[in-house]
Amino acid sequence: MNALKLGENHKQILNFIRFQKKLSGAEIARLTGLQPSTIVYNLKFLSGLKIIEVGKIGNSTTKGGKRPTLWQLNQSYGTIIGLEILLNKIRTSVIDFSGTVVYQNEKSISKNTNGKNIGSVVSDLIESVIKQVKLRKETILGIGLAVPGLVNSNEGVVYYSTKLNMTNLDLKLLIEKKVHIPVMVMNDANAGALGFIWFPEHNENLPSNIVYLLINKEWKNIGSGIILNHQLYQGAHGTSGEIFTTLPGFSELIAEGIKRFGKDQWNPKNKTIELSDFIEGLKQNNKICSYVINCFSNAVVDSIISIVGLINPHLIVIGGDITEEKTIINDFIKPSVACKTKNLLLSDRYVPEIMLSRFGKYSVCMGATAGILNNMFSMSSIHSE
Repeated sequence: MNALKLGENHKQILNFIRFQKKLSGAEIARLTGLQPSTIVYNLKFLSGLKIIEVGKIGNSTTKGGKRPTLWQLNQSYGTIIGLEILLNKIRTSVIDFSGTVVYQNEKSISKNTNGKNIGSVVSDLIESVIKQVKLRKETILGIGLAVPGLVNSNEGVVYYSTKLNMTNLDLKLLIEKKVHIPVMVMNDANAGALGFIWFPEHNENLPSNIVYLLINKEWKNIGSGIILNHQLYQGAHGTSGEIFTTLPGFSELIAEGIKRFGKDQWNPKNKTIELSDFIEGLKQNNKICSYVINCFSNAVVDSIISIVGLINPHLIVIGGDITEEKTIINDFIKPSVACKTKNLLLSDRYVPEIMLSRFGKYSVCMGATAGILNNMFSMSSIHSE
């Protein structure tokens, strides 16, 4: 993906406008430290490219005078498609240039999807989304693909993904040949982390060190995206994002629960067992459901404790479809992390805040769109004040 041919001043101005939503030239000068004449020149240049536009005319100061022009990103400059590829489904987000979501969906795919046919499956889905949302290809700024495993995001190559049966697959080239749109490929947890810092709430002052944990119910592993000093850490070769923690499988836990508490404690309504089923059983004081939830939660907690000890982040963000099961997060994981952290470190000073991603199960595909924006804006160390 080629970045916009912009100078550092252009990128700095764009990032501040992006964070603050609407800014006047005077406010931009104050935030950037650039001379007003330089700001005027750069705003004219960016406006000429139609990257920014006049949002509205602001209010005069108490001293009166000319009312300021407020600048904002031009929503219609282009759109971005973000995809999260899972074992049995693909989640999709489409945003405009300002970061506003215009489409989100989740579509099932064949369990036989793998490195041999993934190109056709993903390309067909992209073409379907383009048609459904009525996008014009020439206005699509890029497509972000987020996949589990070791991914070289610089080259777009999936080195190894056991979950999707991919090895040394140039997924970027494969998709670009079919859809003729620039593609960026990245690890799913890294995408989730990037999306969290790229799409903050208005005027939200994010901490500098954040760990994003990706927990999807169909995986047995936890992905971990790391933000250090407001920057996504991608490792020496761009392949960070996996912590290789194996979560216990539900079938194994159920079998152990039956041994402990007897078969009469297990009478599932559905063949497919979800976390929500165990939570429902928990409300009815079912011992096996309680055992499963506790074992699953403890495995997640142990991973979080290891991260806290290693990185000492300000904030831990949990994303993926586990965010739909708030009971597990609020009643089991959060209090257990706080308790174990205090016991291990003998202080509550190091207990990080834990929150759910604002995008829930769509946090990774939103992060995939952020990957495209990150390349275009080439964000350095700029963050909201």
